[in-house]
Amino acid sequence: MTKMKHIKPRVTGVEEDLGPVLLPPTMDFVFKGLFGNEKKPEILISFLNAVLTPEEPITSITFKDRTLDRRHRKDKLGVLDLLAETDKGELVNIEVQLADENDMIERSLFYWSRLFSGQLESGYFYDQLERTICINILDFNLMDTDDYHSSYRLKERDRNDELTDLLEIHYIELKKMKDITDVREVKTQLEAWIEFLKHPQSRVSYELAHQHEPIREAKEELLALSCDQKYRLHYEARFKEWMDRHNRLHYAEKKGMQRGLEKGLQQGIEQGIQQGIGQGIEQGIEQGIQQGIEQGVKKGAIEIATNLLDILDNETIATKTGLSVVEVAQIRKKSTY
Repeated sequence: MTKMKHIKPRVTGVEEDLGPVLLPPTMDFVFKGLFGNEKKPEILISFLNAVLTPEEPITSITFKDRTLDRRHRKDKLGVLDLLAETDKGELVNIEVQLADENDMIERSLFYWSRLFSGQLESGYFYDQLERTICINILDFNLMDTDDYHSSYRLKERDRNDELTDLLEIHYIELKKMKDITDVREVKTQLEAWIEFLKHPQSRVSYELAHQHEPIREAKEELLALSCDQKYRLHYEARFKEWMDRHNRLHYAEKKGMQRGLEKGLQQGIEQGIQQGIGQGIEQGIEQGIQQGIEQGVKKGAIEIATNLLDILDNETIATKTGLSVVEVAQIRKKSTY
């Protein structure tokens, strides 16, 4: 154990000075240490019952190997955050994701499909395939809804009939859960667990730990992990790795946007020039045709006026041809030479 400093109260009032600085439960390996503790399965059992709200509560679980084996040499190797089998035979995968990498839905489907179909490799028949559930805990907003908890199954599009419950995917978006300042605001067991995940050091979490035995055990386990020097060093290394990766993604996105802007600007200029040239040629052709027509009409009028000089006066010729009296006078003057 190593001596830990105490945190100062946060300005928001959400966190209180209630003990040593605790590691964030939303960091993947910290989450695994808490909810994947085989000596305290009741922590995960309580959390699963809070998320799934089954008609018959889960009473026991078996922790499973988290590695998704490759079926073929080129297959993508997957390592799950947490995998367990319930007393009903259900497979439950829990993933924690801190940053949006724009692939969360696809990743959920990939993990679900590998877990579901992987049962056949263990000697199952199709009618023996067990329900497979993926729970995704996200520290960012993903769905276009204000609800912090979304649950999906396979249903008919128009009638909303459920095809099967063998597929179930949950998304818990932590940022959509409002900050709680009074324990009486907590209405469900899931809200209690989310408060612990978001603010393990808050006054509300402290009171919840006194009301709910699994949360108390999770808080004690988190305290033990946080006071372990090797574990904290591991956390610092993982946090640095995460920050470096997040910064690389941010830089790549920023650079990509800049390149896109420059390319778009260049394309816009080139397109504008091409359009200008095209419009100029088109306008030139139109003007040339118009001028040709006008010149042809004018030439015809002059010829008619010339033939009428011996018969009519200038004013009458102008009326007949559309020429001005001045133009007719000039034509008459030239014809006398």
